[in-house]
Amino acid sequence: MFSFITVKSFPPYEIRRSFYKIKPIYRGIRSDLMKRKEIILTLSIIFTLFFLTSKLSVNQVKSESSISGRDSMSIASSSIAISIHNDVELESYSVSGDGGSSTPFIIRDLDIDTGSTIALRIEDTTKHFEIRNCTLTAMYGIYLDNVTGGTSRIENNTVYDCNSVAIYLLNTNGSWIVDNILYNNHRGMSINTCYVTHIIDNNVQSRDAGIFLRNSPYSSLVGNLMYGDGVELDEDSIEDLLTISVSTTTVNDKPLLFSKSAVGSIPAGDYGQIIILNGTSLVIDWQDISDVDIGISLWYCKAVHVTDCTFDNVQVGVEMISTNSSSVTACSFFDGSDGVHMNEGYDNLIYLNTFEQCSSGLSLYESSNLHILMNNFYDNSQEGLYMDICYDSRIYWNNFTDNNQGNIQAFDYGGGNNTWYNSITLEGNYWSDYGGTGPYAIDGNTGSEDLYPLSGPYIIIPEFSFEMLGLWGVLISITFFLVIIPYIRRRK
Repeated sequence: MFSFITVKSFPPYEIRRSFYKIKPIYRGIRSDLMKRKEIILTLSIIFTLFFLTSKLSVNQVKSESSISGRDSMSIASSSIAISIHNDVELESYSVSGDGGSSTPFIIRDLDIDTGSTIALRIEDTTKHFEIRNCTLTAMYGIYLDNVTGGTSRIENNTVYDCNSVAIYLLNTNGSWIVDNILYNNHRGMSINTCYVTHIIDNNVQSRDAGIFLRNSPYSSLVGNLMYGDGVELDEDSIEDLLTISVSTTTVNDKPLLFSKSAVGSIPAGDYGQIIILNGTSLVIDWQDISDVDIGISLWYCKAVHVTDCTFDNVQVGVEMISTNSSSVTACSFFDGSDGVHMNEGYDNLIYLNTFEQCSSGLSLYESSNLHILMNNFYDNSQEGLYMDICYDSRIYWNNFTDNNQGNIQAFDYGGGNNTWYNSITLEGNYWSDYGGTGPYAIDGNTGSEDLYPLSGPYIIIPEFSFEMLGLWGVLISITFFLVIIPYIRRRK
Protein backbone atom coordinates (compact mmCIF):
# COMPACT_ATOMS: atom_id res chain seq x y z
CA MET A 1 0.00 0.00 0.00
CA PHE A 2 1.35 3.39 -1.03
CA SER A 3 1.71 6.41 1.27
CA PHE A 4 0.88 9.76 -0.40
CA ILE A 5 2.45 13.08 0.53
CA THR A 6 -0.11 15.90 0.43
CA VAL A 7 1.70 19.03 -0.81
CA LYS A 8 0.77 21.75 -3.26
CA SER A 9 3.20 20.36 -5.88
CA PHE A 10 4.98 16.99 -5.98
CA PRO A 11 8.78 17.50 -5.70
CA PRO A 12 10.85 15.52 -8.23
CA TYR A 13 12.80 13.68 -5.56
CA GLU A 14 9.55 12.31 -4.06
CA ILE A 15 8.53 10.99 -7.48
CA ARG A 16 11.90 9.29 -7.85
CA ARG A 17 11.50 7.78 -4.35
CA SER A 18 8.17 6.26 -5.42
CA PHE A 19 9.84 4.77 -8.46
CA TYR A 20 12.56 3.26 -6.28
CA LYS A 21 9.86 1.51 -4.20
CA ILE A 22 8.32 0.05 -7.38
CA LYS A 23 11.63 -1.00 -8.98
CA PRO A 24 12.08 -4.34 -7.11
CA ILE A 25 8.58 -5.41 -8.10
CA TYR A 26 9.33 -4.51 -11.70
CA ARG A 27 12.55 -6.64 -11.67
CA GLY A 28 10.68 -9.61 -10.17
CA ILE A 29 8.07 -9.44 -12.87
CA ARG A 30 10.79 -9.33 -15.55
CA SER A 31 12.48 -12.42 -14.09
CA ASP A 32 9.17 -14.32 -14.47
CA LEU A 33 9.35 -13.92 -18.26
CA MET A 34 7.66 -10.47 -18.05
CA LYS A 35 4.17 -11.77 -18.43
CA ARG A 36 1.81 -9.30 -20.08
CA LYS A 37 -0.65 -9.18 -17.18
CA GLU A 38 2.08 -8.37 -14.70
CA ILE A 39 3.46 -5.61 -16.95
CA ILE A 40 0.00 -4.11 -17.38
CA LEU A 41 -0.59 -4.32 -13.63
CA THR A 42 2.69 -2.56 -12.91
CA LEU A 43 1.98 0.22 -15.40
CA SER A 44 -1.49 0.63 -13.92
CA ILE A 45 0.04 1.08 -10.47
CA ILE A 46 2.38 3.78 -11.78
CA PHE A 47 -0.38 5.73 -13.58
CA THR A 48 -2.62 5.39 -10.52
CA LEU A 49 0.17 6.92 -8.40
CA PHE A 50 0.40 9.99 -10.68
CA PHE A 51 -3.37 10.40 -10.92
CA LEU A 52 -4.06 10.22 -7.19
CA THR A 53 -1.12 12.49 -6.30
CA SER A 54 -2.07 15.22 -8.75
CA LYS A 55 -5.72 15.05 -7.66
CA LEU A 56 -4.81 15.44 -3.98
CA SER A 57 -2.56 18.39 -4.80
CA VAL A 58 -5.26 20.20 -6.80
CA ASN A 59 -7.89 19.56 -4.13
CA GLN A 60 -5.63 20.94 -1.41
CA VAL A 61 -4.94 24.15 -3.40
CA LYS A 62 -8.67 24.60 -3.98
CA SER A 63 -9.45 24.13 -0.31
CA GLU A 64 -6.80 26.69 0.69
CA SER A 65 -8.07 29.29 -1.76
CA SER A 66 -11.61 28.95 -0.45
CA ILE A 67 -10.71 29.73 3.17
CA SER A 68 -12.31 33.02 4.26
CA GLY A 69 -11.34 35.57 6.87
CA ARG A 70 -8.20 35.50 8.96
CA ASP A 71 -6.30 32.71 7.13
CA SER A 72 -6.77 34.05 3.62
CA MET A 73 -5.95 37.75 3.93
CA SER A 74 -2.16 37.32 3.93
CA ILE A 75 -2.21 35.78 0.44
CA ALA A 76 -5.13 37.72 -1.05
CA SER A 77 -4.79 39.02 -4.61
CA SER A 78 -8.01 40.40 -5.94
CA SER A 79 -9.82 42.93 -8.08
CA ILE A 80 -12.56 43.04 -5.44
CA ALA A 81 -12.54 46.01 -3.06
CA ILE A 82 -12.83 45.43 0.68
CA SER A 83 -15.21 47.42 2.86
CA ILE A 84 -15.19 47.01 6.66
CA HIS A 85 -18.00 48.62 8.65
CA ASN A 86 -17.58 47.40 12.25
CA ASP A 87 -15.31 45.54 14.66
CA VAL A 88 -16.67 42.09 13.73
CA GLU A 89 -15.81 42.58 10.06
CA LEU A 90 -12.46 44.07 11.06
CA GLU A 91 -11.58 40.86 12.92
CA SER A 92 -12.69 38.64 10.03
CA TYR A 93 -10.28 40.35 7.65
CA SER A 94 -7.28 40.30 9.98
CA VAL A 95 -4.62 37.60 10.10
CA SER A 96 -3.68 37.97 13.77
CA GLY A 97 -4.27 39.99 16.93
CA ASP A 98 -7.27 40.54 19.15
CA GLY A 99 -7.77 44.31 18.68
CA GLY A 100 -5.97 45.37 21.86
CA SER A 101 -3.53 48.27 22.01
CA SER A 102 -0.52 45.92 22.21
CA THR A 103 -2.02 43.14 20.04
CA PRO A 104 -3.88 44.98 17.26
CA PHE A 105 -5.69 43.28 14.43
CA ILE A 106 -3.27 42.95 11.49
CA ILE A 107 -4.47 43.35 7.91
CA ARG A 108 -1.56 42.65 5.61
CA ASP A 109 -0.31 41.56 2.19
CA LEU A 110 -3.44 42.60 0.30
CA ASP A 111 -2.95 43.08 -3.42
CA ILE A 112 -6.00 44.90 -4.79
CA ASP A 113 -6.24 46.43 -8.24
CA THR A 114 -9.78 47.59 -8.81
CA GLY A 115 -11.75 50.15 -10.72
CA SER A 116 -14.00 50.54 -7.70
CA THR A 117 -14.07 53.78 -5.78
CA ILE A 118 -12.10 52.54 -2.73
CA ALA A 119 -9.69 49.60 -2.54
CA LEU A 120 -9.77 49.27 1.29
CA ARG A 121 -12.34 51.12 3.40
CA ILE A 122 -12.60 50.91 7.19
CA GLU A 123 -15.23 52.85 9.14
CA ASP A 124 -17.00 52.96 12.49
CA THR A 125 -14.52 50.70 14.31
CA THR A 126 -13.27 50.87 17.90
CA LYS A 127 -10.56 48.17 17.98
CA HIS A 128 -6.86 48.71 17.32
CA PHE A 129 -5.63 47.66 13.88
CA GLU A 130 -2.68 47.94 11.51
CA ILE A 131 -2.66 47.90 7.71
CA ARG A 132 0.69 46.54 6.52
CA ASN A 133 2.50 45.50 3.35
CA CYS A 134 -0.46 46.02 1.04
CA THR A 135 -0.34 47.03 -2.62
CA LEU A 136 -3.42 48.96 -3.70
CA THR A 137 -4.75 50.92 -6.63
CA ALA A 138 -8.24 52.33 -7.14
CA MET A 139 -9.93 55.74 -7.08
CA TYR A 140 -9.01 55.87 -3.37
CA GLY A 141 -6.43 53.47 -1.92
CA ILE A 142 -6.99 53.42 1.87
CA TYR A 143 -10.02 55.24 3.32
CA LEU A 144 -10.63 55.54 7.07
CA ASP A 145 -13.80 57.19 8.36
CA ASN A 146 -14.90 57.67 11.95
CA VAL A 147 -12.30 55.32 13.39
CA THR A 148 -11.84 55.60 17.17
CA GLY A 149 -8.91 57.81 18.14
CA GLY A 150 -5.49 56.22 18.56
CA THR A 151 -6.47 52.83 17.10
CA SER A 152 -5.19 52.95 13.50
CA ARG A 153 -1.74 52.55 11.97
CA ILE A 154 -0.96 52.48 8.24
CA GLU A 155 2.57 51.26 7.59
CA ASN A 156 4.77 50.05 4.75
CA ASN A 157 2.12 49.99 2.02
CA THR A 158 2.39 50.85 -1.65
CA VAL A 159 -0.52 52.80 -3.14
CA TYR A 160 -0.35 54.00 -6.73
CA ASP A 161 -2.33 55.27 -9.75
CA CYS A 162 -5.23 56.59 -7.64
CA ASN A 163 -7.20 59.25 -9.49
CA SER A 164 -8.30 60.77 -6.20
CA VAL A 165 -6.33 60.12 -2.97
CA ALA A 166 -3.94 57.34 -1.99
CA ILE A 167 -4.64 57.62 1.78
CA TYR A 168 -7.72 59.48 3.00
CA LEU A 169 -8.58 60.01 6.68
CA LEU A 170 -11.86 61.56 7.84
CA ASN A 171 -12.85 62.09 11.48
CA THR A 172 -10.09 59.72 12.55
CA ASN A 173 -7.80 60.96 15.33
CA GLY A 174 -4.41 59.80 16.58
CA SER A 175 -3.43 57.84 13.46
CA TRP A 176 0.08 56.85 12.42
CA ILE A 177 0.99 56.89 8.72
CA VAL A 178 4.52 55.53 8.44
CA ASP A 179 6.90 54.33 5.71
CA ASN A 180 4.41 54.19 2.86
CA ILE A 181 5.21 54.60 -0.84
CA LEU A 182 2.58 56.64 -2.65
CA TYR A 183 3.22 57.36 -6.32
CA ASN A 184 1.45 58.62 -9.42
CA ASN A 185 -1.68 59.55 -7.47
CA HIS A 186 -3.73 62.71 -7.89
CA ARG A 187 -3.18 63.43 -4.19
CA GLY A 188 -0.92 61.52 -1.83
CA MET A 189 -2.73 62.03 1.49
CA SER A 190 -5.78 63.97 2.55
CA ILE A 191 -6.26 64.39 6.29
CA ASN A 192 -9.69 65.91 6.93
CA THR A 193 -10.98 66.90 10.37
CA CYS A 194 -8.51 64.72 12.26
CA TYR A 195 -6.51 65.51 15.38
CA VAL A 196 -2.96 64.41 16.24
CA THR A 197 -2.01 62.66 13.01
CA HIS A 198 1.58 61.38 12.79
CA ILE A 199 2.92 61.32 9.21
CA ILE A 200 6.45 59.91 9.23
CA ASP A 201 9.05 58.78 6.64
CA ASN A 202 6.68 58.44 3.69
CA ASN A 203 7.73 58.70 0.05
CA VAL A 204 5.11 60.68 -1.88
CA GLN A 205 4.84 61.55 -5.56
CA SER A 206 1.57 62.98 -6.82
CA ARG A 207 0.05 65.37 -9.33
CA ASP A 208 -1.64 67.60 -6.75
CA ALA A 209 -0.89 68.08 -3.06
CA GLY A 210 1.39 65.46 -1.56
CA ILE A 211 0.03 65.93 1.97
CA PHE A 212 -3.17 67.96 2.36
CA LEU A 213 -4.26 68.98 5.87
CA ARG A 214 -7.77 70.35 6.30
CA ASN A 215 -8.97 71.31 9.76
CA SER A 216 -6.52 68.84 11.29
CA PRO A 217 -4.62 70.51 14.14
CA TYR A 218 -1.70 68.91 15.98
CA SER A 219 -0.59 67.07 12.86
CA SER A 220 3.10 66.17 12.81
CA LEU A 221 5.13 65.64 9.62
CA VAL A 222 8.63 64.19 10.00
CA GLY A 223 11.10 62.84 7.46
CA ASN A 224 8.79 62.69 4.44
CA LEU A 225 10.20 62.80 0.90
CA MET A 226 7.93 64.47 -1.65
CA TYR A 227 8.35 64.76 -5.40
CA GLY A 228 6.25 66.88 -7.75
CA ASP A 229 3.99 67.97 -4.89
CA GLY A 230 4.24 69.38 -1.36
CA VAL A 231 2.26 70.26 1.76
CA GLU A 232 -1.02 72.14 1.44
CA LEU A 233 -2.95 73.62 4.37
CA ASP A 234 -6.60 74.57 4.78
CA GLU A 235 -7.32 75.61 8.37
CA ASP A 236 -9.97 77.89 9.88
CA SER A 237 -7.76 79.73 12.37
CA ILE A 238 -4.19 80.73 13.05
CA GLU A 239 -4.44 79.00 16.44
CA ASP A 240 -4.99 75.62 14.74
CA LEU A 241 -2.28 76.29 12.18
CA LEU A 242 0.31 76.95 14.85
CA THR A 243 -0.24 73.48 16.35
CA ILE A 244 1.06 71.81 13.17
CA SER A 245 4.74 70.83 12.98
CA VAL A 246 6.90 69.92 9.99
CA SER A 247 10.54 68.84 10.19
CA THR A 248 13.22 67.11 8.07
CA THR A 249 10.82 66.96 5.15
CA THR A 250 11.97 67.59 1.58
CA VAL A 251 10.30 68.61 -1.67
CA ASN A 252 12.11 67.60 -4.86
CA ASP A 253 15.24 66.85 -2.81
CA LYS A 254 15.32 70.36 -1.33
CA PRO A 255 14.29 71.27 2.23
CA LEU A 256 10.75 72.35 3.03
CA LEU A 257 10.96 75.52 5.13
CA PHE A 258 8.13 75.53 7.69
CA SER A 259 8.32 78.63 9.86
CA LYS A 260 5.98 79.75 12.66
CA SER A 261 5.87 83.25 14.15
CA ALA A 262 9.25 84.27 12.74
CA VAL A 263 10.23 87.94 13.10
CA GLY A 264 12.95 89.72 11.16
CA SER A 265 14.55 86.82 9.27
CA ILE A 266 14.25 83.26 8.11
CA PRO A 267 17.06 80.72 7.67
CA ALA A 268 18.94 81.25 4.42
CA GLY A 269 18.75 78.38 1.97
CA ASP A 270 17.54 76.97 -1.32
CA TYR A 271 14.10 75.52 -0.64
CA GLY A 272 11.70 73.24 -2.48
CA GLN A 273 8.72 74.82 -0.70
CA ILE A 274 8.24 77.59 1.87
CA ILE A 275 5.37 77.85 4.36
CA ILE A 276 5.30 80.88 6.69
CA LEU A 277 2.72 81.10 9.49
CA ASN A 278 2.22 84.35 11.40
CA GLY A 279 5.52 85.81 10.15
CA THR A 280 6.43 89.49 10.46
CA SER A 281 8.98 91.71 8.67
CA LEU A 282 10.54 88.95 6.55
CA VAL A 283 12.23 88.93 3.14
CA ILE A 284 12.09 85.83 0.93
CA ASP A 285 14.36 86.21 -2.08
CA TRP A 286 16.36 84.37 -4.73
CA GLN A 287 14.29 81.20 -4.63
CA ASP A 288 13.90 79.02 -7.72
CA ILE A 289 10.89 76.77 -7.09
CA SER A 290 9.40 74.30 -9.55
CA ASP A 291 7.21 71.20 -9.82
CA VAL A 292 5.22 71.70 -6.64
CA ASP A 293 1.58 72.48 -5.88
CA ILE A 294 2.23 75.68 -3.85
CA GLY A 295 5.64 77.34 -3.96
CA ILE A 296 5.41 79.91 -1.13
CA SER A 297 2.48 79.92 1.30
CA LEU A 298 1.93 82.90 3.61
CA TRP A 299 -0.73 82.60 6.32
CA TYR A 300 -1.62 85.48 8.67
CA CYS A 301 1.59 87.34 7.89
CA LYS A 302 2.48 91.02 7.98
CA ALA A 303 5.22 92.86 6.07
CA VAL A 304 6.55 89.76 4.32
CA HIS A 305 8.23 90.57 1.00
CA VAL A 306 8.79 87.99 -1.74
CA THR A 307 11.25 89.26 -4.31
CA ASP A 308 13.39 88.04 -7.22
CA CYS A 309 11.99 84.51 -7.19
CA THR A 310 11.17 82.22 -10.10
CA PHE A 311 8.29 79.75 -10.18
CA ASP A 312 8.03 77.18 -12.96
CA ASN A 313 5.31 74.52 -13.29
CA VAL A 314 3.89 75.45 -9.90
CA GLN A 315 0.13 75.32 -9.41
CA VAL A 316 0.21 78.39 -7.16
CA GLY A 317 3.42 80.36 -7.06
CA VAL A 318 2.68 82.53 -4.01
CA GLU A 319 -0.34 81.93 -1.80
CA MET A 320 -1.29 84.83 0.51
CA ILE A 321 -4.03 84.10 3.07
CA SER A 322 -5.03 86.85 5.52
CA THR A 323 -1.68 88.50 4.84
CA ASN A 324 -1.35 92.29 5.01
CA SER A 325 1.15 95.05 4.13
CA SER A 326 3.21 92.58 2.13
CA SER A 327 4.54 92.44 -1.42
CA VAL A 328 5.48 90.26 -4.35
CA THR A 329 8.02 92.05 -6.57
CA ALA A 330 10.33 91.23 -9.49
CA CYS A 331 9.23 87.58 -9.63
CA SER A 332 8.56 85.38 -12.66
CA PHE A 333 5.72 82.89 -12.88
CA PHE A 334 5.63 80.39 -15.73
CA ASP A 335 3.40 77.49 -16.68
CA GLY A 336 1.30 77.23 -13.52
CA SER A 337 -2.28 77.60 -12.37
CA ASP A 338 -2.30 80.87 -10.38
CA GLY A 339 0.85 82.94 -10.26
CA VAL A 340 -0.31 84.69 -7.08
CA HIS A 341 -3.43 83.65 -5.17
CA MET A 342 -4.59 86.11 -2.51
CA ASN A 343 -7.51 85.73 -0.11
CA GLU A 344 -8.54 88.34 2.50
CA GLY A 345 -5.48 90.50 1.97
CA TYR A 346 -5.10 94.21 2.73
CA ASP A 347 -2.61 96.86 1.62
CA ASN A 348 -0.49 94.52 -0.49
CA LEU A 349 1.76 95.41 -3.44
CA ILE A 350 2.12 93.29 -6.61
CA TYR A 351 4.86 95.00 -8.59
CA LEU A 352 7.18 94.36 -11.53
CA ASN A 353 6.32 90.68 -11.99
CA THR A 354 5.87 88.52 -15.08
CA PHE A 355 2.92 86.12 -15.31
CA GLU A 356 3.28 83.98 -18.41
CA GLN A 357 1.37 80.91 -19.63
CA CYS A 358 -0.38 80.34 -16.32
CA SER A 359 -4.09 79.68 -16.00
CA SER A 360 -4.75 82.98 -14.20
CA GLY A 361 -1.79 85.23 -13.58
CA LEU A 362 -3.17 86.93 -10.48
CA SER A 363 -6.28 85.72 -8.57
CA LEU A 364 -7.61 87.99 -5.81
CA TYR A 365 -10.50 87.26 -3.45
CA GLU A 366 -12.09 89.46 -0.77
CA SER A 367 -9.10 91.80 -0.64
CA SER A 368 -8.78 95.57 -0.56
CA ASN A 369 -6.42 98.52 -0.89
CA LEU A 370 -4.15 96.64 -3.28
CA HIS A 371 -1.55 98.20 -5.57
CA ILE A 372 -0.96 96.28 -8.81
CA LEU A 373 1.66 98.08 -10.87
CA MET A 374 4.04 97.44 -13.77
CA ASN A 375 3.36 93.74 -14.22
CA ASN A 376 3.44 91.76 -17.46
CA PHE A 377 0.43 89.46 -17.98
CA TYR A 378 1.20 87.47 -21.09
CA ASP A 379 -0.46 84.52 -22.81
CA ASN A 380 -2.25 83.15 -19.75
CA SER A 381 -4.99 80.69 -20.68
CA GLN A 382 -7.61 82.52 -18.58
CA GLU A 383 -7.63 86.09 -17.29
CA GLY A 384 -4.38 87.81 -16.61
CA LEU A 385 -6.00 89.36 -13.52
CA TYR A 386 -9.10 88.03 -11.72
CA MET A 387 -10.70 90.04 -8.90
CA ASP A 388 -13.63 88.75 -6.84
CA ILE A 389 -15.15 91.01 -4.15
CA CYS A 390 -12.17 93.35 -4.06
CA TYR A 391 -12.34 97.03 -3.14
CA ASP A 392 -10.37 100.28 -3.26
CA SER A 393 -7.48 98.95 -5.33
CA ARG A 394 -5.25 100.63 -7.91
CA ILE A 395 -4.31 98.83 -11.12
CA TYR A 396 -2.19 100.67 -13.71
CA TRP A 397 0.97 100.61 -15.86
CA ASN A 398 0.47 96.87 -16.45
CA ASN A 399 0.70 95.10 -19.81
CA PHE A 400 -2.14 92.68 -20.67
CA THR A 401 -1.08 90.80 -23.79
CA ASP A 402 -3.00 87.94 -25.44
CA ASN A 403 -4.51 86.51 -22.27
CA ASN A 404 -7.52 84.21 -22.57
CA GLN A 405 -6.78 84.01 -26.30
CA GLY A 406 -7.35 87.74 -26.52
CA ASN A 407 -10.84 87.61 -25.03
CA ILE A 408 -11.37 88.47 -21.34
CA GLN A 409 -8.00 89.77 -20.17
CA ALA A 410 -9.12 91.04 -16.75
CA PHE A 411 -12.20 90.42 -14.61
CA ASP A 412 -13.61 92.57 -11.80
CA TYR A 413 -16.58 90.97 -10.04
CA GLY A 414 -18.59 91.74 -6.93
CA GLY A 415 -16.40 94.51 -5.50
CA GLY A 416 -16.17 98.24 -6.07
CA ASN A 417 -14.16 101.45 -6.24
CA ASN A 418 -11.24 99.83 -8.04
CA THR A 419 -9.33 102.31 -10.22
CA TRP A 420 -7.73 100.99 -13.41
CA TYR A 421 -5.55 104.02 -14.14
CA ASN A 422 -3.22 106.51 -12.47
CA SER A 423 -5.38 109.47 -11.55
CA ILE A 424 -2.39 111.87 -11.55
CA THR A 425 -0.60 110.95 -14.80
CA LEU A 426 -3.87 109.84 -16.47
CA GLU A 427 -2.24 106.62 -17.66
CA GLY A 428 -3.85 103.22 -17.42
CA ASN A 429 -2.81 99.81 -18.74
CA TYR A 430 -1.86 98.33 -22.09
CA TRP A 431 -4.47 95.96 -23.59
CA SER A 432 -3.48 94.02 -26.70
CA ASP A 433 -7.16 93.80 -27.76
CA TYR A 434 -7.86 97.51 -27.32
CA GLY A 435 -9.54 99.07 -30.34
CA GLY A 436 -7.88 102.43 -29.93
CA THR A 437 -10.82 104.72 -29.04
CA GLY A 438 -12.43 105.54 -25.70
CA PRO A 439 -12.20 103.72 -22.37
CA TYR A 440 -11.45 100.02 -22.09
CA ALA A 441 -14.28 98.12 -20.34
CA ILE A 442 -13.23 95.62 -17.68
CA ASP A 443 -15.30 92.44 -17.75
CA GLY A 444 -17.39 91.65 -14.67
CA ASN A 445 -20.38 93.22 -12.95
CA THR A 446 -18.76 96.28 -11.32
CA GLY A 447 -18.80 98.49 -14.41
CA SER A 448 -15.07 99.18 -14.06
CA GLU A 449 -13.23 100.89 -16.90
CA ASP A 450 -9.71 101.83 -17.79
CA LEU A 451 -10.34 105.45 -18.79
CA TYR A 452 -6.84 105.97 -20.16
CA PRO A 453 -5.67 102.77 -21.86
CA LEU A 454 -2.16 102.95 -23.25
CA SER A 455 -1.60 102.84 -26.98
CA GLY A 456 1.45 100.61 -26.62
CA PRO A 457 3.08 98.41 -23.99
CA TYR A 458 4.31 100.20 -20.91
CA ILE A 459 8.11 100.14 -20.89
CA ILE A 460 9.08 97.84 -18.04
CA ILE A 461 12.75 97.12 -17.45
CA PRO A 462 12.80 93.98 -15.28
CA GLU A 463 16.60 94.13 -15.22
CA PHE A 464 16.34 96.85 -12.59
CA SER A 465 15.53 94.36 -9.87
CA PHE A 466 17.52 93.97 -6.69
CA GLU A 467 19.88 91.59 -8.48
CA MET A 468 20.70 94.05 -11.25
CA LEU A 469 20.95 96.95 -8.84
CA GLY A 470 23.65 94.99 -7.09
CA LEU A 471 25.39 94.29 -10.40
CA TRP A 472 25.17 97.92 -11.43
CA GLY A 473 26.68 98.90 -8.10
CA VAL A 474 29.65 96.62 -8.78
CA LEU A 475 30.11 97.99 -12.31
CA ILE A 476 29.90 101.60 -11.12
CA SER A 477 32.46 100.91 -8.38
CA ILE A 478 34.87 99.28 -10.85
CA THR A 479 34.46 102.18 -13.27
CA PHE A 480 35.05 104.69 -10.48
CA PHE A 481 38.31 103.11 -9.31
CA LEU A 482 39.70 102.19 -12.75
CA VAL A 483 38.71 105.25 -14.78
CA ILE A 484 37.50 108.22 -12.79
CA ILE A 485 40.13 108.24 -10.02
CA PRO A 486 43.11 107.88 -12.44
CA TYR A 487 41.62 110.66 -14.57
CA ILE A 488 41.33 112.98 -11.58
CA ARG A 489 44.93 112.24 -10.59
CA ARG A 490 46.18 113.05 -14.11
CA ARG A 491 44.29 116.37 -14.02
CA LYS A 492 46.17 117.30 -10.88
